[in-house]
Amino acid sequence: KRQVMGIFAVHVHGLSGGTREAVASVGTRPTFNGTKPLLEVHIFDFDRDIYGQYIHVDFIARLRGQVKYDEVSELVAQMHRDADNARSILADHSARGRAT
Repeated sequence: KRQVMGIFAVHVHGLSGGTREAVASVGTRPTFNGTKPLLEVHIFDFDRDIYGQYIHVDFIARLRGQVKYDEVSELVAQMHRDADNARSILADHSARGRAT
């Protein structure tokens, strides 16, 4: 069975306020020598504790594959670029949805 690890632009459902845009990582956290695959989701413009709540994540687009960085600062800089890319892709995705 093939696993697809990487960074994705996603929509999150199941929280108050409707659909929320986010960026997600599916992978083993190689920069931190992780071994178990995890799904980590960063919801844009959202600051609530939702641990223990169920959400639904729709994968809209794959941004890139999983990468191991030598420095955490490199990872953080890439995470900011990934968030910017995800926001752009999701804005375009929403605009196309409204146009049809």
